[in-house]
Formats: sequence, structure tokens, C-alpha cells
Amino acid sequence: MNIETAFLIHGSFGSPNDNWMPWLKRELEKKGIDVIAPHFPSGEEQTLKNWLRVFENYRHMVGPKTIMIGHSIGSAFIFRVLEKSEAKILASFLVAPFSRPVRIPKYDEVNKTFLEKEFDWEKIRKNCGEFYVYGSDNDPYVKFSQEDFVAKKLDATMRVIEGAGHINEEAGYREFKELLGDISFLMKED
Repeated sequence: MNIETAFLIHGSFGSPNDNWMPWLKRELEKKGIDVIAPHFPSGEEQTLKNWLRVFENYRHMVGPKTIMIGHSIGSAFIFRVLEKSEAKILASFLVAPFSRPVRIPKYDEVNKTFLEKEFDWEKIRKNCGEFYVYGSDNDPYVKFSQEDFVAKKLDATMRVIEGAGHINEEAGYREFKELLGDISFLMKED
């Protein structure tokens, strides 16, 4: 399948320069994909409204040859974009996703506007061709039950990576070859 655009959506207190995102951006650009990696407001400025305001600059690039890749709360942001979208995208790759508070006050405070209303799972599924969920059995922030819940709600392909923590730089993830492999495989499908 022809992927023209990939969105990289970082997590709380993060940036597109963290974790495996710079590496993935370079690898996807080598494949001729236009990679959009916005830097969303963090800390007290991290609200769904502020993130949607940033994303509005790119909304016209969302379409049938688009993929979205989200880490942590970035996945919940993708759900909100898909709920509001008039265009169906090709696939979403969700790394350490969750749809309810993680019960860590520092994170629940900045994530609350993303999670305060129920997700419209039917609309989210309708607006995306395929979903891939990546979770770890020892994530210190997101319980595996949350990742599994999201995968089931989306009828996603689930990838459990043992000992991968939050699948971030802290856990040794400056590259994420499993994710790149799934994107590459999707590109080869007819």
C-alpha cells in the first residue's frame, strides 16, 4: 500500500525529538514518506484543545494514504482526531496506549482533558483501516490491561514486547524495529 504521510504524535512531557521518534522519522523518510512530527504543548499547556489547535495546521494532510503513530497519550490524541475526522486513514500504530487515567497524579493531571469523555470506538474504527497496538509486560506507567483493552476495542493486531517498559528511551528504545517492520509490511501489501 502506498503511504504518503505519517504523523508522529509524542507523549506527555515529550517531544518529537524523544525516544525512537527521530530514528523512525529518518527511516520513514528514506522510504519516501512525508513525516509530520508536531511539537505539542507540554506541562500545564498540555490540553486536548491546545493539541487540536496545533494539529489544525495539518488536518488537510489526513487522508487514505496517511498513517498515524502515537506514543502513550499520543494514542488517545489519535483517537480524538479519528473521532472528528471526515477522512479515513490507512492505519494507526499505538505504542503503550491507554484510554483511562493511569493513576499516577503527575500524568493524570496533564492527560485529563484527553480522557474526560468516553471514546467513540465505533467512529474511531470506521475512520481507520488497520490498528496495531504495542504493549509491554512491565510498563511502569501504563498497565498491560489498558493496552489490551484498547487493542480489543479496536480489533487491533497486538504486539506484546516482553521487558520493554514504556517502550521509550528510558527503557532503551532509541530505535523501534518492530514498529518499522509492521509499517514496512503494510507498504508491501497490495
